[in-house]
Formats: sequence, structure tokens, C-alpha cells
Amino acid sequence: MRDEVEPTFHLPTLRQLVIPLFRHRLAVVITFAVVAAAAALAIVLMPRVYKAEMKLLVNRERADTIMTANAQTAGAVPAEISEGELYGEVELIQSREVLERVVGAIGIDRFLSTDQHASEPAAARMAAAVKAVHDDLTVEPLRKTTMIRVAYESQDPQLAAQVLKQLSTVYLEKHLAVRRPAGAYDFFTQQARRYTEELETAQQALAAFADREQVVAATTGKEIMLRKQNEFESDLDRTEATIADLSRRLGDIDQQIRSTPDRQITQVRDVGNIEMLRGLKNDILKLEIARSEMLTKFTSAYPPVVRLEEQLAQLREAQARAEQTPLRDETTDQNPTWQWLRNEAARVRTERAALIAKAASLKRTVADYTARAARLDRQSVEEGELQRAVKVAEENQTLYRRKQEEARVSDALDRTRIANVAIAESPVAPHMPSGSHRGLLFVAALLLAAFLSVCMAHLLEVLAPAFHTGDEVTRLLDIPVLATTPSND
Repeated sequence: MRDEVEPTFHLPTLRQLVIPLFRHRLAVVITFAVVAAAAALAIVLMPRVYKAEMKLLVNRERADTIMTANAQTAGAVPAEISEGELYGEVELIQSREVLERVVGAIGIDRFLSTDQHASEPAAARMAAAVKAVHDDLTVEPLRKTTMIRVAYESQDPQLAAQVLKQLSTVYLEKHLAVRRPAGAYDFFTQQARRYTEELETAQQALAAFADREQVVAATTGKEIMLRKQNEFESDLDRTEATIADLSRRLGDIDQQIRSTPDRQITQVRDVGNIEMLRGLKNDILKLEIARSEMLTKFTSAYPPVVRLEEQLAQLREAQARAEQTPLRDETTDQNPTWQWLRNEAARVRTERAALIAKAASLKRTVADYTARAARLDRQSVEEGELQRAVKVAEENQTLYRRKQEEARVSDALDRTRIANVAIAESPVAPHMPSGSHRGLLFVAALLLAAFLSVCMAHLLEVLAPAFHTGDEVTRLLDIPVLATTPSND
């Protein structure tokens, strides 16, 4: 028993693809001719289509007003038109609202046949007309430019031009409407009036504060008070330092006064004691005479003689002391150093007392300036709040007045139709139909006819129940072919 061989798939060769065309050439020719003739007839019978065109230029003729509280200027615009802006304008041109206004201005019946959608409601008929316009409308930005090409195809050349003219009018109005918010001028006028009232209220509050507190510039007054306070505090510090120095000096002077005598010897004069020596000598002489007389009568051990000898010794001793320590006459007077110290102590005490009184006055002055500075500080805070309120109201008033003027200018530009889009090429009614696509359609019809002819040949080849070559027998039945005979046809 032979092993079963699984069939293998082989891609057809070019010869195998071409042979059916020659084998069924009659069917191929007929199919090609019929399809081509039908397509050509259909193309010839197609209604003539006219295409009107216009071009829009997107530029920077004016800046768009922005509804913000920022102090922006109208001239702060980007230097170039971005690709996103171009496509935004393209979408705006094809928007439903714009197309509905175009259809409404021209008439729905111009875009729908007499019997088409006759029984439908007005909204459905409008939607059908808008769809028809949208399908025949071509909007595309031109490459590497800031221009937009708009084209509309219609069987009526006047209708094609009329649609584009109406579309340009409606589009420019819509462009102006979407590029600036509605009611901008009224809004900024209201805000400017509001901040004018707030400014008047803030100015009145500031004037009432000045009248109530009797102060012109609390912040400046506080700075002056603080400067004066610092000056007096510096003077007080110097005064207290001087008082401390005087107290130290007064202590030193008092100590020197206690150690200095109030009087001093001014004159010393030696006074001789001649009279005293003379008296002593006379006494000694008398005693010696008396002793000599007694010794003539008595011995030296005699008691009176002994007493006389003792008296004589005492007198001689007194004479010797008198001769060694003569008398001195001293004159004393008030000590000038002690007197100067007394005067200096009095002066220092007086100066210290004056400085103590000055320090007390300075302390009261510093306390007064501190209290006044604290009061001015509180006043400066309140005054600062009022001044800030006035400043904020002034800035807001100026800002919204400028915004109001920008909105007024923008409204005037809208009325004169000055926008960032201009019509570079106006639409005109075309005189020649748009036939450029007929050739493409005919070429496409020929390609379709050729394709269908090839398909017909291969279909007949598949449906024919016969083998035409030995290779087909070998390939399909997997049996060898011994011989072939040519066919008669």
C-alpha cells in the first residue's frame, strides 16, 4: 500500500496566470469592452461641475482682547502664525454654525432637489443641506504659507460663487465673535466704575484718619521719633557713664581727704635756751659752793652731802639735755592740698548732682519718645493699610480704564471689520466646468475594466471541467502522463 503524500501548495507562476487570458481571450475582450463602455458612458453623462475658489490670508493685523486682570498690552502678540492657528481657522470655516448661516442666507431649496426631504421637518432639511454643502466644500491650508484655500463645487457656477461669498462674510463675522469675548467693553466699564468708587472711599478714609489722629505722615514721623529717641538714649548713656566716672573720682578724693592733714608747718625757727642754761649753771655753781663748804666740815658720806651730790647730778643731767635739745619755734597754716581736695570734691559733687538731674530728665524724655514712637507705629500701620488700599484702588482703576479703552478700540475695529484674516483672492463664478477629475475617472474605469477582465478569465478557467496540459494532470492527480495529443480548437 502506497504511503499517502500530503499535497503541497505552490504559488502560481506568471505563465500560469497569463495562459487563462489567452485561452479565454474572447471573454476578456468582451468583458473589458462592456465595462469600459459603461464607465465611459457614465462619465460622459455625468453633470458638469463648476468649482469656485477663494483664498484667505491669516495675518497679525490686530491683537485679540483677552478678558484677564493682567496689565497686558494689546501689541504683545506672537511673531508668527502657528500651524495650530491655521487649522483652527480651517475648522471654524467648516463649523456647523457657519454652514447653517450660509445655507439659511442662500436658501435650503438651492441645495436640495424639489422632492428630496420634502416631507421631513425643517431641522432635518437644514441638516441635509448643511451636509451637502460640507461634502462639496474643500478647505485646506496651503503648504509653507499662512493662506487657506477654500473651494466649492456645484452644478450651478453662480451658486458656487454665491456660497463662497456668503461663507466669507459669515466666517469673518464668526472669527471676530470668537476672537474676543462678548460684552468686554461693558465689563471693563463696570469694573473701572467700581474701582473709581473704591478709590474715592479709600481716599476719604485716609483723609479722615489724618484729621482724627492729627498726623500727616505717621511713617515719617515714626522714623523721626526713633532717630530722636536714639540720640537721647546715646546722650543718656554718655551721661550715666560720666556720672559713674564722677562717683569714682569722688570716692578717690574723699579717700585722699581722709589721708591728708588739714594743716601743715609753714615756718620752723630754732629758739636758744640760754636763760635756762644760765639758771642751771647758777644753780650748779651754788650747789658746788655749798658742797665745798660742807666738805670742809663734814665727810662725803654725810647725808646732807649725799643729797647735795644727788641734786647736783640732776642739775648737770638737765644741763646736758638742755644743751642737746634746744627749743624750736614752729608756725602752722591750712594745708592747700587738703583745701584743693575739698574744693574738688565739692565741684565733683555739684557736677554729679547736675548730671544725675540731667539723666533723670533724659530718661523721662526717652520714655516720652518711646511712647510717642509706639503710638506713631500703630498709626503708621493703620496709615499703611489705608495707603495700600488707595494704591491698589488706583492701580485697578488705571488697569481697567486701559482695558476699557482696549475693548472700545476692539469694538471699533470690529465695526470696521479689521481682523487677523483677510480675503487674499475673492471668489468669482467659474466659466469652465471642473473637468480635471473626469480624466482620472476614465483612467480608473479602464483599470477597473482590466481587473474585471482578468477576474472573468480566471473564473472561466476555474469553472472549466477539463485538463489542458499534462502538467495539470500531474499536479492535480499526481499520476504520470505518458503522451499528449493536440486539441482541434
